[in-house]
Amino acid sequence: YKIIAGVDPKDATTREFSNISKPVKTIGLPKEYFRSESQKDVNKAVLTAAKVYERQGYKIIDVSLFDPKYAIAAYTILQRSEVSSNLARFDGIRYGHDRDFFNEENKRRIILGTYTLQAGYYDAYYKKAQQVRSLIIDDFKKVFESVDLLLAPTMPTIAPKIGVTSGQSMYGELADILTEPSAIAGLPAISIPCGFTEGLPIGLQLIGPAGSEDQILDTAEVYEKQTAWHLQKPKL
Repeated sequence: YKIIAGVDPKDATTREFSNISKPVKTIGLPKEYFRSESQKDVNKAVLTAAKVYERQGYKIIDVSLFDPKYAIAAYTILQRSEVSSNLARFDGIRYGHDRDFFNEENKRRIILGTYTLQAGYYDAYYKKAQQVRSLIIDDFKKVFESVDLLLAPTMPTIAPKIGVTSGQSMYGELADILTEPSAIAGLPAISIPCGFTEGLPIGLQLIGPAGSEDQILDTAEVYEKQTAWHLQKPKL
C-alpha cells in the first residue's frame, strides 16, 4: 500500500489528496443498503457492528443515498464497454494468445461492450451510463459533507454454494449491488468480517471519499481490535 499510494510521476492518473490525515469521527448508515430482501442475519450483524463503533466514541448517523439498484445498469454498461476496449489488444500479435482463449463470460462481456460503444448506440447506452455515474458521484459527495465514512453490508447474502449461479449471467451484478455504486464512483472501500451465519462469514464494508484509504484502514482496525470475527474460519 505504501508503495502504490500517492503520485507516480510516470502515471498521469495518480494524484495526492489533502484529506488523508483527517480523523474519523462520524460514520453514516445508508438506509438504502440495508435492503429488505437481504439475508436477515446480514443486516443484523452490520447494525451490531455499528454499535461496536458507537461504544468506541464514533457518532453513528442515519443517511440516505441513491438506491444502489440504479448503479447496476450503469456499472454493467460501463464495465462491459471498458472490457471490450481493453481486451481488444489481445489479438495474438503482442500477447501470447488470441481471443479464442477467452471463456464464455469474457466473450459475453466483450460482445455487450462492443454493442454499447457502436455508433448509434453510444449515446443511448454508454453516454447515458456516464451521466448516471456522475449523479452517483455527486450523491456520495453530498453525503460525505455530513459524515466521514459509510458503513454497510458488503453483500446482501453470504457466499452462495458452487453451481447455484449457473445460467444466471447477471447474478454477479445482483450480488455486487452494494459495492457497485462506490466502484463506479471511484471511492475506496474495505470489506471485513463482522459475523457468521450458516457457518459462513458476513462482511461489512467501510466506504470513504476519494483519498481516505488511511482512515478506512485505521477504522477497520478499530473494529478488528474489538472483535474476533476475523480470526474465525468458515465451516466448509
